[in-house]
Amino acid sequence: MKTVRLPWSSLPAAAGWGAIIWLILCAVQLPALQSDAWARLLLQLAVLVWVPLGLSLMGNVPALLTRWVFPAALAVLVSLQLPAGWMAGIFALPWLLVCAGLFISGVEQLAKKSASYRAISGAKIFILIGGLSILADRLALRPLGFDPAIILLTAVHFHYAGFVFLLLLGLAARRFANCVFPVAVWLALASVPLTALGITLTQLSRVFWVESLSAVLVVAAGWLGAFGYLQTVLKIQIPWITRLCWTALAFSLLFSMTLSLGYALRVYVPIDLLSIPAMRAWHGSVNAIGVAGMGLVGWYLFLQKSGAREKC
Repeated sequence: MKTVRLPWSSLPAAAGWGAIIWLILCAVQLPALQSDAWARLLLQLAVLVWVPLGLSLMGNVPALLTRWVFPAALAVLVSLQLPAGWMAGIFALPWLLVCAGLFISGVEQLAKKSASYRAISGAKIFILIGGLSILADRLALRPLGFDPAIILLTAVHFHYAGFVFLLLLGLAARRFANCVFPVAVWLALASVPLTALGITLTQLSRVFWVESLSAVLVVAAGWLGAFGYLQTVLKIQIPWITRLCWTALAFSLLFSMTLSLGYALRVYVPIDLLSIPAMRAWHGSVNAIGVAGMGLVGWYLFLQKSGAREKC
């Protein structure tokens, strides 16, 4: 009996179909860059495109997850079009199950102590928080009294900073002999959960220093990662298109992480321009397109050219 091969059976194909769907959504909705609707579109971009593409770069994703990533991403898309409530929550559940599967895979790999493996494991583990945050947003839950906008941004944060950023650092730490990448990995692993703790403490007790410290760590990781990628494109022979993508990634990281630092230090050095809507428009957009897009597409093209896949 011949097996039916669906158009999205492979992860790169799923990412390609997801990109087409996302572009159609953008054309239909045309949201303002400072709006909640744009933040939801950035989240859908991660779910539909960057997570499937990122998983394809790992090379050893369980077959069951590979088959379910795209249908689960479509379910998230439906969920985000519905009013918050139990029906929207039901459609968010398949993605949470995919994230839980990745979490289990990440925990199983924690025994591998190299920076690259820890980064990949961390990416798989942290995305579960993103999946839980999507479910909370769709059920209109407000844990600890958080504003709905913060819950949505937490979902976005853990798909980009938690999954994509750590994946980009882990792939580079494994492939290139550059001491900058392992240091960036350890800083990022510490800063991603510390950011969530800092935001929680700020909400509950108005203690700001933990959030500021976590921002300094993640900014340091981002700057080091950018420096490492710039060194790579200048010193190592790579295809010109990958060189272009990773150069854009590096400068996008420098820009977005500098904005993060300014926002996190707003209590001590107020900057009126760095409001949450402004951060959605600038920081979020640059991370989604410049960092995630240029980084992952660059890696996909690089590995296609070299005929290799990372086994993470």
